[in-house]
Amino acid sequence: LEWSPPHRSELFWRDNGHKLVEHNFEIIKALSDHLNTSNDPRSVSIAVNDITMFMLHYSLGSKVVENLGIKPRI
Repeated sequence: LEWSPPHRSELFWRDNGHKLVEHNFEIIKALSDHLNTSNDPRSVSIAVNDITMFMLHYSLGSKVVENLGIKPRI
């Protein structure tokens, strides 16, 4: 993962955060897998940022992250 404008944009997350639940949470699960497999601290930081932004901008985001078992890893 690389820092790009969408990762840091409140507007992006407000408008698109809900889309991360599509396809059975595929993107959230991929970010979770990345937390377990990446050795790059910057890339892990970006994944944590994206999951956090999802939780902030999707009304059930915290519940989704908790149900998927991601919170302890963050």
